[in-house]
Amino acid sequence: AAMLHKSLNDAAGTDGFSAARGLLYAGLALEGRELWIEAALTALDGLMEREILKDGGHISRSPAALFEILTLLIDTSAALMAGGYPTPEAVDMAIERAAGAVRFFRLASGGLASFHGGFSPDAAVIDQALNLAVLEGKLFQTLPQSGFERMAQGRSLVIFDAGAAAPGGHDGAAHAAPLGFEFWHGKDAVFAACGNHPLSAEWQDFLRGTAAHNALTLDSRNACEIRETGGFGRKNRRTETRRMDTKTYLLAEGLHDGYESLNGLIHRRRLYLGDKGHDLRGEERLSCTIGKPLQSSRFDIRFHLHPRAVVSLIQGGTAALLRLPGGSGWRFHHQGGQLSIEESVWVEGDQPPRKTTQLVISGAVSEAETLLKWALQREGV
Repeated sequence: AAMLHKSLNDAAGTDGFSAARGLLYAGLALEGRELWIEAALTALDGLMEREILKDGGHISRSPAALFEILTLLIDTSAALMAGGYPTPEAVDMAIERAAGAVRFFRLASGGLASFHGGFSPDAAVIDQALNLAVLEGKLFQTLPQSGFERMAQGRSLVIFDAGAAAPGGHDGAAHAAPLGFEFWHGKDAVFAACGNHPLSAEWQDFLRGTAAHNALTLDSRNACEIRETGGFGRKNRRTETRRMDTKTYLLAEGLHDGYESLNGLIHRRRLYLGDKGHDLRGEERLSCTIGKPLQSSRFDIRFHLHPRAVVSLIQGGTAALLRLPGGSGWRFHHQGGQLSIEESVWVEGDQPPRKTTQLVISGAVSEAETLLKWALQREGV
């Protein structure tokens, strides 16, 4: 119990919630240790207040961490009920909010999107937790405090990371990919990040990098500085998010300043989803806040593909054709920069990394403002 008390004083995130649950179990199991129950609930109150955001997301911005905390809270509630104690209202409210945010991050496959570290549990495990949470109400389309947008139309789904980086102390596994997104059509990953590795620190550092995501890099540098200690140094702090939903299309846009201290450049990204989910378009705008850039910078906009997707350049290398694992065909085209196909990796769960490919739009930034556009549209519909 003394060790659990110490853990509660020192720990945050999933470790803190796990320590609170452990102390609660000990207090419920041992006669005359009711004070441990009170200490555990007091610690839990502080953790929930500090770490569970108003929209139900976790302060780390990780769907995997959020789900683990949701299960710890559900276990805590069940233990209190089994011991004849009422569940505090704050715990019930936190479970409801967190469950709503978990639903936000679910894919058609039943798993969770792979932002900011961790691994998605099996679909059945997620179903069980959401059923225990007795979740009701509409599916969220925006998590305003967490900084995510969900755009769903037809069988297509975009999840867009438009928020600021997690605060210090909660960014040890965070990905350096502001304005990154994932695009799924049914159960097929069209554009998804490279993933997370369970064992290798070297792989984890690479997979946290901007280039391992569907994001824009400048001069092959990360949009957030990944320190050897795990957290971020330089990082994106400023955000501006807008959204428009109509009967025929969805539009979301965001901004980040992760590169501004290096070269004065602000990145704005707009994502459009229309035509019943068969038309995804993007607009990338790089604006210089110091007039004209002091020197030219190279940009690379990356779109990572599933290993079973087949891609080829057409029209003299100005466009590409994609064939997804499920059989659907898509055409990718762009305005500005040069299009290429490069090697990439795909890491899923505890499986070894697999080779895959990525589409990359590259070019130079030398003016006060640079605008690029791209689109992915389904063939034959």
